[in-house]
Amino acid sequence: MEADLIPKPYLHIIRRDAKTWPAMEIDLTGLMGLKLKIDVGGYFGKIEYRVSIGLDPLMERPNLIRTQAQITMRHERKGVYPGQIKGEVYDIVVILYGKQKDAIIIGIVLDQKYVRLRKPLSVDHEIEFCNPHASNARADEVGKAAP
Repeated sequence: MEADLIPKPYLHIIRRDAKTWPAMEIDLTGLMGLKLKIDVGGYFGKIEYRVSIGLDPLMERPNLIRTQAQITMRHERKGVYPGQIKGEVYDIVVILYGKQKDAIIIGIVLDQKYVRLRKPLSVDHEIEFCNPHASNARADEVGKAAP
């Protein structure tokens, strides 16, 4: 993602150590041209164009998917502080939740925009998952997340 401002973690987030910023939940809140806005208590950046044009048609139908997104943990750098106006690039993780019956449709829409899904780093306990981009994926192949 492209940040115009350095994101400021919420006050309740506890840092593991003084040199590492924790992972931060972010909200994908709407469209800016063809780029999705990202909020952490206020606008601060945009998702990469290629990814946003893949997510845009899916997010136009809120009954099709919901998203959970976060900036991954990162190391603090000297001279960079929250709220600073500075162009930065951050890694983010976006998890898409939807009905299993819609997985193939979601995969096709993303394929058309050259966006591929990967296995999530973690899945909420007892959540079923299906990745239409996994090898040998079929609509009827659904796994259970490990506890």
